[in-house]
Amino acid sequence: MQEIKKWWKKVKLGEIALEIRNNFNPKKEREQIYLWLEHIEQQTLRISSYWSSNETLSLKLKFNSWDILFWKMRPYF
Repeated sequence: MQEIKKWWKKVKLGEIALEIRNNFNPKKEREQIYLWLEHIEQQTLRISSYWSSNETLSLKLKFNSWDILFWKMRPYF
């Protein structure tokens, strides 16, 4: 492992990935489901519930299949 590490280069995430922010306005768009970290079960990481976009008035971000999400994880995950 030490031999591999000496070839690694430290870079900022923005140098190798794009940040894409697709806004979702629940007042103007078709109903969608959305998740918060609270909807993910501790330890198992199963989705326990979700909300409907009709239940909120604030702007949200929407993601596409195969998007990679980075988030502040809770210690129990």
